[in-house]
Amino acid sequence: RFGARMHGEPAPAAHGPLAEILEALEPPVGTRPVLGPRAVAAPRGAADALELEMLRLLDDASPTVRAAAAYLVARGGKRVRARLVLAMAGDVEGALAAAARVEWLHQVSMVVDDVMDGAAWRRGSTSLHTLHGEPWAAAVALELLRHVLAGAPAGERARLALAGVELARGQLLETVEPPSDEPGYVAMVGAKTGALFGLALATGADLAGRDEVPAHGLGVEVGVAFQIVDDLLDLGAPDTGKPSLGDLANGRPTWPLQVLMERLEPHERDRLAGGPDVAWILERARTTGSFEHCRDVAHERLERARRGFEDDHGALPAAVHALLDGLVDRVS
Repeated sequence: RFGARMHGEPAPAAHGPLAEILEALEPPVGTRPVLGPRAVAAPRGAADALELEMLRLLDDASPTVRAAAAYLVARGGKRVRARLVLAMAGDVEGALAAAARVEWLHQVSMVVDDVMDGAAWRRGSTSLHTLHGEPWAAAVALELLRHVLAGAPAGERARLALAGVELARGQLLETVEPPSDEPGYVAMVGAKTGALFGLALATGADLAGRDEVPAHGLGVEVGVAFQIVDDLLDLGAPDTGKPSLGDLANGRPTWPLQVLMERLEPHERDRLAGGPDVAWILERARTTGSFEHCRDVAHERLERARRGFEDDHGALPAAVHALLDGLVDRVS
């Protein structure tokens, strides 16, 4: 239905002040790349059902918002958080829509993150704010968030809103009060990354009739382990869909960088601070054992949280176990 509307069927009128702002901010044709149906590939692969559901949730959004949404969906991604919702919930009514809403909150957070970092691209595609400017991208993100919250059942809406609050807190900690040690880093990523993983497992647990509170706690720990590995991959792994050493270039205080700094000689720290050198960083990471240590910590945190949950609250579904195993063993 989305594709038909984008290709000529009458679209619903824009609703609300944010939709009006989005249309007003649309740059003149020819001045910047314009989002539209010809620039957007159809959803593909195993995530087709989820991606179609993501677009269905925005059927009543303005044409501009739907075009931006299609662009974000077409960039692809692992959809890990949404898949965790589905794995935890099982085959129950409403799971697909709930997973799509969780994924949209993640997409909104990435639009904001790209603006904050000044990132020109993500997953091999130009970022929204680079296409149309920061005000336009911010308005898109807010309108997407409004649609996600407005369409959710009351309990789910409350969880989404609380996750959004935690995401904002994590962004503040990273940008304004950057941590300088492991506890500070864990607090930051527990909010910025753990919030969405906590939301995913709590949503799935609630749909499955399980207690959402311990599932949320497990998800936060999963998010911390995931982010440790993600920060390691930023330091030179291929196929991450973002610039190598982006965290270092942005002065982002990731814990793997802190561990490496602690294990370097003083003159080597000066070299690291002087500019990114991927080959040298990876060589020193191997010889000092710093990155291996960080991945071991990620494994330990995940396993401790998983065992603690199952000891107190019963076995996790096999599909959840499979996803969790892949989160810390990935190489991209």
